[in-house]
Amino acid sequence: MAPPIEPFKARPLADTPLFKVEVYQQWLNSKGPRILFVKEHAGRLEGTSEQMFYALERRFPGQIILYFSFNRLDNRRNTAKNMLEAFISQLISHRDFSAFAKFMCCELEQGRGWTELDLMNWFERCIFLLRISFVINNLDGCLESSQRGLMSYLSRLTSGTERLFKVAITSSEPPLNTNDIPSTLFINLAGSKTNVAVDGNFLESYKKFSPSIPPSMEAIQRQLCGLDDTDPLLLHILYEQARSKRIWIEDFILGAGSEKAMSGKTVPSLEYTLDRIFRQIPDTHSVGQFLRWMVYAARPMTVWELATVFFVGSCHDQGSKISPSKSFLGAMIAHWESCYAGIIEICQNEVRLSNPRLRDIFMVPKADNGPLYLWNEIQETAELEITRSCLEYLSRDETREITESSLAPVLEWNQPSMIPPFLDPFNLLKAKVPTWW
Repeated sequence: MAPPIEPFKARPLADTPLFKVEVYQQWLNSKGPRILFVKEHAGRLEGTSEQMFYALERRFPGQIILYFSFNRLDNRRNTAKNMLEAFISQLISHRDFSAFAKFMCCELEQGRGWTELDLMNWFERCIFLLRISFVINNLDGCLESSQRGLMSYLSRLTSGTERLFKVAITSSEPPLNTNDIPSTLFINLAGSKTNVAVDGNFLESYKKFSPSIPPSMEAIQRQLCGLDDTDPLLLHILYEQARSKRIWIEDFILGAGSEKAMSGKTVPSLEYTLDRIFRQIPDTHSVGQFLRWMVYAARPMTVWELATVFFVGSCHDQGSKISPSKSFLGAMIAHWESCYAGIIEICQNEVRLSNPRLRDIFMVPKADNGPLYLWNEIQETAELEITRSCLEYLSRDETREITESSLAPVLEWNQPSMIPPFLDPFNLLKAKVPTWW
């Protein structure tokens, strides 16, 4: 099954800084070059790519415009194979592809599945048959081994046809193998430093928490004095934690009174701050369980799946049910949003780390003479504990019945990507079975 494509967050804009760049206009309005590579700040990649999608729709109303966003933390979205599966599914949704679908099904029947090469050949046929352009967001979210093959594939596409089609790529890092791709233009929008804006909305959100907070922008600015050069990710986490716990940022950092100024104070490291947040949560066992699934799961867990993880074996679990109640789910979501504010985000009902850097931090082994962080304590046994939880879940009678009825065709075809969607969103099979294949 093709990876999910999330709804766009940005609305179409007639004018953005990118549209004013001469190189962009050259790419959009000429028959070639075909590939535009835009380097952008990580926090603005999504918005930039969505605006380019809208621009291509306006400029080429008769074309099919495809979209895909890579995410290296999600095994449904981190390879060229995932991208091609999404593109082909979008094409089938746009056009009557009955003849082409029949051809693909014949090949599937013979090969008992498909490979990345099959998808490349199928999509290349579509390029020759249809008017297609596509936008690829967050290229550095594609695994390096797959990214190299993807860039070679794009080189072949652009040099192998005279048909007009555009390819827009956004990334926060330089691409691989671009020297081998003809007719590629580059725009760097990541040259300026980005700061967290402090505006009226930020002030209003604090005023709602406590009447003791001085209702003036000057007071907020004094709170932020000395934080200008702080790691933006750390600053984001500090903001969200202070907002969630309804305290001053200074109180959270230093444990001091809110009247003290930040000048001359040392802001702790990102690792120290994360460890302190985790150890302040009363149930450290649940923190370890949460981190195991957030860091070591093959893809982001849905709120229902993660709630099931916490339900199985808990005091609410009577040993017979395989999914929790709605009230249990609501309580867990509120707990996650409060305790892990700034560290996670819940988007499209998926619980994700707010930044890929966090996963890198949580997977770094303890240094010989370094401090022992909470995530170091779970690293050696994380995969084992996840497997134990899943086996306990799979051993229950109700789960066994679902497994036998739903996975029979998957076992026959030996294709884990064919695992069907389950009516019960709390079901863990879709999340874990493919990683055991």
